[in-house]
Amino acid sequence: MHNELLRFGGGGETSVGPFVLGIVLLAAVLMFVLPRKHLFFVFIACAMLIPFRERIVFLGLHLMMLRVMLICAWLRILPEVFQKRPERAVPVRKLDRAILLWGLFGTLSFTLLYADMSALINRIGYLVFSMVGSFFLLRLIIRDKDDVRRAVKGLVVVAMAVAGIMLFERITGRGMWTILEIRDGKYRAQGPFLHAILAGTFGGTVLPLFVMLWRKEGARSLALLGILSSFVMAYTSSTSTALVAVGAGILALCAWPLRQKMRGIRWGIVAVLCGLHLVMKAPVWALISRIDIVGGSSSYHRYQLVDQFINRFSEWWLLGVKSTDSWGYDLWDTSNMYVEWGTTGGLLTFIAFLAIIWSAFRAVGVYRKIAEDKGEDQWEIWCLGSAMFAHSVGFIGSTYFDQSIVAWMALLAMIAALSNEYAGVDVASKVKILEGVRASSQPNRPLRGLAANSRYAANKNRTTPRTV
Repeated sequence: MHNELLRFGGGGETSVGPFVLGIVLLAAVLMFVLPRKHLFFVFIACAMLIPFRERIVFLGLHLMMLRVMLICAWLRILPEVFQKRPERAVPVRKLDRAILLWGLFGTLSFTLLYADMSALINRIGYLVFSMVGSFFLLRLIIRDKDDVRRAVKGLVVVAMAVAGIMLFERITGRGMWTILEIRDGKYRAQGPFLHAILAGTFGGTVLPLFVMLWRKEGARSLALLGILSSFVMAYTSSTSTALVAVGAGILALCAWPLRQKMRGIRWGIVAVLCGLHLVMKAPVWALISRIDIVGGSSSYHRYQLVDQFINRFSEWWLLGVKSTDSWGYDLWDTSNMYVEWGTTGGLLTFIAFLAIIWSAFRAVGVYRKIAEDKGEDQWEIWCLGSAMFAHSVGFIGSTYFDQSIVAWMALLAMIAALSNEYAGVDVASKVKILEGVRASSQPNRPLRGLAANSRYAANKNRTTPRTV
C-alpha cells in the first residue's frame, strides 16, 4: 500500500523553502485584492510554475502548493457563487456530470480495492480535490469567451517562463530542481514538472490554444511567443510523446477546411483501423511500438501496456488492480492515462474518463455548428477541440500526476464555458444541428400513416402561402 501511494504524492516530509512560501502568500493576498478577471492568471502561474516537490505535510495530509492555491482560490470565489442569482448561475452540462462521476467512481473503486482509510484520503486529495476541484474552480472563473481569451493569454506567459527554464536546462545540462535524465546523449529538460514527458506534453497540448490568438487583432505578437514556447518545450524535453502531441494538434488544426465532413472522416478512420487489424500480423495497437521520433523511446513499453490492458480485462474490470508489475517487464509504470484509470479505478472509472473526452468533443462539435449558424467565430472553438485532440493523443504516452492536470482541467473549463455563451439555445435546436447533416444526406421518402396525417393537417391549417 505504501509503495503504491508513493506514485500519487504520498510519503515524505515537509519540503518547502521560504521563498516559495513568500510567493504563495503574495498570490493568496492578490487573489482577494484583484478583480475576478485576474484570478485565473494568479492561480495558474503559481500552480504551474511551483514544482509539486514543494509541499507541506500536516497530520499526514500532503499540501502541495497547488492544493494551497486551490484552497485560497475557492475561498475567494465561493462568496460570489452563493450571492449569484439562480438565473445567472453556471449551467450544468454533460461534461460536468462526467467529471463528477469520474471522481466518484475513481474514489469508491480505489478505496474498496485497498479497503484502507489511507486509500480514501489519497483519492480525495489526488482525484477529488486536485483534479475535480481544479475543474470546477476554473469552471467558475472562466465563464465566457472573453475569459477564455484572457486565460489563453495567461497560459502564454506561463509557457514562456517554462520554456525559458527548460531551454536553460537543455543548454547547461543542469536541472533547476532535479538532476536531468539523459537519453541517447540528450538532456531531457523538465522545468518545474516532475518528468520531462509531462513538461513536453504540456508544451504540445497548449500549441493550438496559442494559434487561436493569431487571428485576434493586437494579439499576434503574444501568439507568436506562445507558439515558439510550445515548440521549445516539446523539443527540449526530448520525448516522442511531446512531439506526437505537437503533431496531433497541428493535424487537427489543418483539418479546419474539412470541418463539415468530420463525421465521415471519423468513420473512415475507424474503418481503416479495423482493416489494418484484420491484415496485420500483430494487433492494430502494435503501431504504437513503431513511434520513435527522438531515439531511445519506450514505445514498445506503451504497446505492451495497452496489449496487456486488453488481454487482462478480467483482472481489472471490477475495481482495478493493486499492481501491474506481474503483467510484464517494467509494466508497473502505467505511462498511459487510459490504462491508468482502468487499472486504478476499474471499468466504471474508465468509462467515466472516456465520457469526459467524448463530452468535450461533442460540446466542441455542437457549439461550433451553433456559432456557424449564428454567424460567429468558429475558429476559437475549433482550436479548443484541436487542443483536446492533442491531449487525447498525448494520453497514450503519459499519465498526468503533477501540475499538468491543471492545464488539462483549464482546457475542459474553456470548453465548458461555451455552454454559457450558448445557454439560450434550446435542446431541440442542438439535436437538429447534430442531425442536420445526416437528414440532408437522405432522400425524401413518401410519408405514410400518422406522419402523412400530421403533414396534411399542418398544410390544411397553413395561413401563409408556401414559398416556392
